[in-house]
Amino acid sequence: MGLTEQQIKNAQAEWEPVRKQSIETLHEQGHPLGELPKHWGWDWTRKISRLGNPLFGFYGIECEGKMQGLLEVAKEGYLAKLPIQKGKPLIYVKYIETAPWNIKLLDPNPRFGGVGSRLIRVAVELSLSEDCKGRVGLHSLPGDKQGEPEWFYQHVCKMEPIEVQRDGEGLLYFELTAEKADEFLKGGKP
Repeated sequence: MGLTEQQIKNAQAEWEPVRKQSIETLHEQGHPLGELPKHWGWDWTRKISRLGNPLFGFYGIECEGKMQGLLEVAKEGYLAKLPIQKGKPLIYVKYIETAPWNIKLLDPNPRFGGVGSRLIRVAVELSLSEDCKGRVGLHSLPGDKQGEPEWFYQHVCKMEPIEVQRDGEGLLYFELTAEKADEFLKGGKP
């Protein structure tokens, strides 16, 4: 669903104390700060200025009265880089985050699993509706010692990494082709 300013503010207000407590707890348990999720420092209320701009979209997944995941995309201004689709428009995922209580690092049995893949599905469906044929691109935050989230984008979401397209912060670029988007929507079955 498209989000309102109040929904984004509510999610930030609910998530922030859980993030802070989780950082303290994990650090006390011996987890190096460098291995904690990088998105825990994000403030979604700072992104609100783009809300209502037709070039951007904000989406979320809500369950049991709480926001379980947030997604911001750019609808224009990004072109595919993979040779098979180079120069064609795509939906670019600017930010994607699941609620802290849905992260396996905090709980091996998250309250709601699959939030990240559902948010990517929203981006793919938006790409289809915007005549981008399912093409989606994003720069991934660095992975922790298990390789998440890079492993997630490549293996769960069927996205292809493009090493030479790292951004200025060194973040690895991933792209979903129209063909792989169809496979992803079908649940991984070609």
